[in-house]
Amino acid sequence: MLVEEVMTKNVVTIDCNKTVFDACEIYSSKRVGSLVVMDRDLIVGIVTERDTIERVILNNRNPKKTKIIVIKQKRATSDRPFLINFYDYCFSSEASMGKLLGI
Repeated sequence: MLVEEVMTKNVVTIDCNKTVFDACEIYSSKRVGSLVVMDRDLIVGIVTERDTIERVILNNRNPKKTKIIVIKQKRATSDRPFLINFYDYCFSSEASMGKLLGI
């Protein structure tokens, strides 16, 4: 079985300069619990609902002013497939020529 046969190709992303409030709107509208964080066309990390709770709400930060870049989880370079293992989640992404193909 190939990765492309089981991966989700419509990955929900957020720009790293958007706010946590923007992320919450996306979580709700897309019914997802995590977003791949992008800086233009490059993957720069991931942000989860748990990050929102622990790094914003519990620290009394304003979600309308706090940028995603401040709370995102870091990752390695995006020019090759990678594996992200956070909390109880395991995410794998496929990238080609720096473009996100799926997760």
